[in-house]
Amino acid sequence: MKNRELIFKTIVVTITAIVTIFVVGFLMRMFIVRNAVKIEHNDEMLKSEFRED
Repeated sequence: MKNRELIFKTIVVTITAIVTIFVVGFLMRMFIVRNAVKIEHNDEMLKSEFRED
């Protein structure tokens, strides 16, 4: 009985860890993409300001 509980807990912890890593990786990717878009947008604004001068 104890062996079975240990295996069950191990599986639950492993699945939880995989899901957590996936979610954190997805959020990091979204955050990086959002920052890259913001930086690109700021570069375009700076370029347009230099063109006006």
